[in-house]
Amino acid sequence: WWELYYSWLYNVQTWNTNLWTTTGYQLFHQGLVEPLAAGIDRVASRVGQREQQIYADVALRTFTENLRGTGRTLQHVWWLWRNDPRAEHIPIFHRTGTAMRRDVAESVGAWERSPHDWMRAAAPLITATSRGLEAGDVAMRERVFDARMRALAERASRQELGRLDEDWMRDWQQTQVREQTDVFGEVLDYSKEQTFHAPMSQVGELLIKKPREMPYGFGFIWRTLFPFAQTPDNLIRRGLELLPNPFIVGSWYLKPETIKWAGWLPYPGREAFTPEASMMFAKQMIGTMMAAAVWLAWSQGKVTGPAPDDPDEREAMFRRGEMPNSVRVGDTWVSWRRWEPISLPLSIALSAFGAMERLEAQQLRRGEVPTSTLQDMLSLATVASQAMV
Repeated sequence: WWELYYSWLYNVQTWNTNLWTTTGYQLFHQGLVEPLAAGIDRVASRVGQREQQIYADVALRTFTENLRGTGRTLQHVWWLWRNDPRAEHIPIFHRTGTAMRRDVAESVGAWERSPHDWMRAAAPLITATSRGLEAGDVAMRERVFDARMRALAERASRQELGRLDEDWMRDWQQTQVREQTDVFGEVLDYSKEQTFHAPMSQVGELLIKKPREMPYGFGFIWRTLFPFAQTPDNLIRRGLELLPNPFIVGSWYLKPETIKWAGWLPYPGREAFTPEASMMFAKQMIGTMMAAAVWLAWSQGKVTGPAPDDPDEREAMFRRGEMPNSVRVGDTWVSWRRWEPISLPLSIALSAFGAMERLEAQQLRRGEVPTSTLQDMLSLATVASQAMV
């Protein structure tokens, strides 16, 4: 049943979304977020009296190696999907523990193992889509892992030898994998994070995963209604990290044990200047600049949010040739709904902008003076909070 159900869910549209969402996030993170975070971490490491741990050269080399590995990824997807023997060289740690295996609960291949002849005969057709999506997950994780490991090997070679030595770098990478070193663990975690396979948040565990374990059939119903768990949780977290909000930074990276006190005045201690904090501040800076750019584009009619609830306003929007949740490129409207991870902060910001505009229009129609800037900011915060919920 589960394999049949998932074969319906994992269609071509799902493959396409998974490919573009994952690839887009990797290029955005490696080409923009990490280089900016490297500059921040250069300063933070001195303040925190620790070694710098985020480097721009590693990020940009990961970026270029990731792009170079695209052709090989497509080839490995094909091999994995067809169970080609040539795919056997892909390490087992890329194959196990994928989101597909967890979501389907090891049902991939269940039809091939059936005692019924007709089920085994139908298996290739039934499992084609689920095997395809899993092949994509494995191959993309392998690509990110190899790109990151290569970037770190080049940095290590320059530090040890003062130059790049291909033989030395190959041996160094093989040693990290064979001996399961800390570098291996960090790169493996990085590849999971970049492909939305990072461990679920506590909220995700509570709202998505735990209800699946409810007895008396309720867990089965919940799992059918919400078949995907890990990827949505990762996507939401990545989007919220870009939402300009000092409370996110404070709650995630300024822990009570890192706060010092000068009388009644709190300030962050050296322990607060971690690499994770540098990465978060980089995302907040990018999110703030994005919010300003979105406001400018929205005020010029170049980007739209959700369609208005009012039928007349919605009809007027379509008469103007505008499309909801889209950005205008020339004379064409292109949807931004799949632009991960920026689609979530875009949705929140544009919903808030639209709500503020409608509020001001209602006040003018009633002959009232529009709200003050402070009240507008409070309205924005309220709408944003509602949108996040």
